[in-house]
Amino acid sequence: MRHDDQGPSGPDPARTALPPTPTAVVRRARAGSAHTPRDPGAALRRSLASRASRPVRRALRSRLMAVAVATAVLVTVAARVHAADDTRRRWGASSTVLVAVRDLPAGTQLAADDLATVEWPRALAPDGALGALPTGRRLNTDVVRGEVLLGHRLARAGAGAWSSLLGDDETAVLLPLREPAPGVAAGDLVHVVAPVTATTPDAVGQLSVEVVAHDARVLDVHPDTVTVAVHRSELVPTAGAALGGLVSLAVRP
Repeated sequence: MRHDDQGPSGPDPARTALPPTPTAVVRRARAGSAHTPRDPGAALRRSLASRASRPVRRALRSRLMAVAVATAVLVTVAARVHAADDTRRRWGASSTVLVAVRDLPAGTQLAADDLATVEWPRALAPDGALGALPTGRRLNTDVVRGEVLLGHRLARAGAGAWSSLLGDDETAVLLPLREPAPGVAAGDLVHVVAPVTATTPDAVGQLSVEVVAHDARVLDVHPDTVTVAVHRSELVPTAGAALGGLVSLAVRP
């Protein structure tokens, strides 16, 4: 006798297969993907790409630093140029002047190596400052190192060593000396004293003298002569005393 698996009322509901639900399908898909093997070359490619980009990043940083430094330098230079322009505007334009490079005594005939050309603010340049070397000219007074050369410091054109030292109202006179004049030097101011009359020894033996030149300026001194600059009004009596051969110098303070 054959037994059927089916009961009298039809198939067994417990053994009937139900269709899968959507949630179950999603779970199976996720489970399958979790066990999917990864590409072993992907990580290597990412590592190589990262290493290849490092030099590029370093080069980019270096260029950015160079640009930053150049920008800072340009800003500094621009600021200094602006400050220099402001200073120039405050002081005005500059001009070329001559400056003594060493101490130059009166009577010196100027040469190129005695002076230097310097850019001087025009607002500070003294009146009469010279900008070009005067050919063959001599100084009529002392000029110290660093002093700007002025026109009135020059003697007239063609003046000699003594003539260059004379003022407009002065004349040089050479006086004889019977004895050297110790302590007298060029630049001193002296009174020139000379005899006026003399009496015989039997009478009084007294010698009368007078000052024939006041505040004479000593130009040159030698053991037996001295050259002095005297006012023109005192030239005649001073020359007469020189011809008499007996003069004396009284140094004044």
